[in-house]
Amino acid sequence: MNNYLNKISDKKNEKNFLILIFCLFFLILAIRYLAIHHPLFLGSLPLAIDEAQYLAWSRELNFGYFSKPPFIAWILGLNLLIVDDIANINLRNLQPLAFAISAIFVCLSSLEITKKKSVAVWTGFLFFILPVSSFYSQFATTDAWLLFFWSISLFCLIKGINTDTLKWWLLCGFFVGCGLLTKYSMVFFLISAFIYLLSQKKLISKKPWISFLLSIFIFSPNIIWNIQQKFPTVIHHAEMTNIDNRLLLSFKPVIEFFVGQFVIFGPLLFLLFLLISFGRFFSYFYLKSKNSILEMLFIFSWTILLFVLCLSFFGETEINWAAPASISICLLITTVVDQEQTKLSKKLRVGLNYIFTFSLVIHIFFLVCFIMGPKLFSYTDKSDDPNSNPFLQVRGYQSLMQIISNKTHNENNFLVVAEDRGILANMAIYLPPDKIRSWKKNSKIRHHWDLTQPLTDDDLKKQLLLVMKVSSLSNENAQNLSNELEIYFDNVHKINDVRINDIILQEKSNQKIMMFWSNKNKKRF
Repeated sequence: MNNYLNKISDKKNEKNFLILIFCLFFLILAIRYLAIHHPLFLGSLPLAIDEAQYLAWSRELNFGYFSKPPFIAWILGLNLLIVDDIANINLRNLQPLAFAISAIFVCLSSLEITKKKSVAVWTGFLFFILPVSSFYSQFATTDAWLLFFWSISLFCLIKGINTDTLKWWLLCGFFVGCGLLTKYSMVFFLISAFIYLLSQKKLISKKPWISFLLSIFIFSPNIIWNIQQKFPTVIHHAEMTNIDNRLLLSFKPVIEFFVGQFVIFGPLLFLLFLLISFGRFFSYFYLKSKNSILEMLFIFSWTILLFVLCLSFFGETEINWAAPASISICLLITTVVDQEQTKLSKKLRVGLNYIFTFSLVIHIFFLVCFIMGPKLFSYTDKSDDPNSNPFLQVRGYQSLMQIISNKTHNENNFLVVAEDRGILANMAIYLPPDKIRSWKKNSKIRHHWDLTQPLTDDDLKKQLLLVMKVSSLSNENAQNLSNELEIYFDNVHKINDVRINDIILQEKSNQKIMMFWSNKNKKRF
């Protein structure tokens, strides 16, 4: 990066540099949209389970859902107003735009910090091509919108601190509230801001507290919904981390999470971030060298990283849970390099130049390999291995939905009943909500349909199509399942159809399907 900055020291070179970055920016944005739409890339992929679930939510708008706050449903509902189609290419349309706008606000934050256009544009572009940005821009996810609101909130916070005007504090509070309505991980923005403001003795001012109260007010509809529903999301997140079930410390998930950060942030950039972090830690505690803005970026990077890292010791975590740190990591790296470049030796400047150059190559290579993933896997011997090929997770559901549609086409007074969230989520796309029921054998709520559409005693009087996920299609397993179903349902008859037997969900041999009719006049099934 140093060589880049040196070359753009005059206005002509700076202009050429900015034009180049803008061209690359729009080229990558176009590639991401092409990947969503073109069947050669990801355009042929059916909806993932979470995407199908979010689409179902978007048709029943509310202030909260079992596992997530409501914004993802709201934004997809807005998308459906524009294009009323269940195709994945339409459902995923807004995510690349969310990341593009996020990159712009990362750029604006850098400009506010460094006052240099070239550094600011480079920082925004650096964020835009991170592996985490490439991955989450291709699917309808909450993470894309979490980073969207996080980037805007951080910019408003920096402006609020620098200008000390109420307008920016109010905007920060508003967008933090929107972020909380998107994903609960936004709470780490509040925690990071609190730690930083406390360290700078800025909490005596009323403005940060007004901002905080506004964010809670914006978030309050989801709080009220959770209270009314007896906090299903809190219970779900506690169960998801497996905190109650694991008492012994384990280093394996910690190592997996830490190594995963080299993937989502890029190996060279994350390594550079670790080196810079160690340097800042050393200078702060031993050299007593303080820099307010670098402290803020350091806090915003490590607060969420350390929390999830610690959680990994005794609970299950995903490598993307610390994704918002990517914003402050990019800002920290470019700000430090810009401020320290005159103090660096020639070898270090050359080394940094190689790091940034190879990072660009690695991240673009990741983007190309990722969007061509389904095609590339088809040329390997791992194409049908669900443990190696992540794109197989969407397989089987469309064929199952087609069979369900055929079985219920000529029926009137019927319900389709299932236990599995993946099956229920896909059914919610193709069937009216009043035709879907979730069968739960106890009081434990496992997913959205257990909460909103559980099978009731009155439902048992209707014709029920029972869709059951099983590990084996053996006669013994079929008989055992029939016996179990007869305890709960009347007139249970297994449907014998070779097309059902051919279904394998997610290409996993232990995820087969059996179907049964209940309360239906016995004929040839």
